[in-house]
Amino acid sequence: MLLSDLAEFIDEISMLSDGEFQGLGLIATRGEGPMLSFIENDKYLEELKANDSASCIITKPELGDRIKSMGRGVLLSDSPRLLFFSIHHALLDKTDFYGRKEQNNIAKSAMIHASACIAGNGVSIGERVEIGPHTVIGERVSIGDDVQIGANSVIGGDGFECFKVGDTILNIRHAGSVIIGRGVSMHSGICIDRGLFGNATVIGEHCSIDNLVHIAHNVQIGPRTRIAAMAMIAGRACLGEDGWVGPNVLVSNGISIGKRCNLVMGTIVTKSVEDDRTVQWRIAY
Repeated sequence: MLLSDLAEFIDEISMLSDGEFQGLGLIATRGEGPMLSFIENDKYLEELKANDSASCIITKPELGDRIKSMGRGVLLSDSPRLLFFSIHHALLDKTDFYGRKEQNNIAKSAMIHASACIAGNGVSIGERVEIGPHTVIGERVSIGDDVQIGANSVIGGDGFECFKVGDTILNIRHAGSVIIGRGVSMHSGICIDRGLFGNATVIGEHCSIDNLVHIAHNVQIGPRTRIAAMAMIAGRACLGEDGWVGPNVLVSNGISIGKRCNLVMGTIVTKSVEDDRTVQWRIAY
């Protein structure tokens, strides 16, 4: 899609230079293809220079020429963040930019409790899956074979992305997905948020997740990782395979935890961790 195409469903766009994008993303992320992002002040210009995937930028008028000189498509706005998420919502509501809604594909061998709620479209449930009472499976959720999901869980809800607009709060609806690999075991009261844009929150094969765990949007969990009760994995965090996440562990957003790491009970992790490390209680790596 071109920036100039947005004029079909967004009013009063001010375009300084045209450009093409295939997805949306925050400037701290790297898209798989060219993406549209936003910058509200010049402290992010160095990050933009290092992010080749950010092909189109929404920014304030005083930064427009500097960003155009980097060869990026540029939209001008006094409120770049608001315009960015307004475009996101318009693409979600008015176009197939994030993909068409597919019919449900639910294996006949799946055992789904009568009180569970399954979205009317965009759900894939594999063979021998078990889904417990009062669990909700949202749109754009794919569940592999031999997965067990306990009671009172929400898989594929919107994540927590919001910001102030005047005296109100704008909550951002999510367009991504959740992918749960085969053989995953999940207990009760678990929330797994779908991806924010057109990307996925991924739970690798044969992971085991205890009660009352929250996994936020765009998190990537490697195969065979075990996550104990009350843990919270914040958005865009990436956990390697064969890890242990102890009870009440908090993992900050956007960081990477290596393979075979042991996060001890109550640990707060705010920086990335290399492979084969044990992170002790309240020591931030």
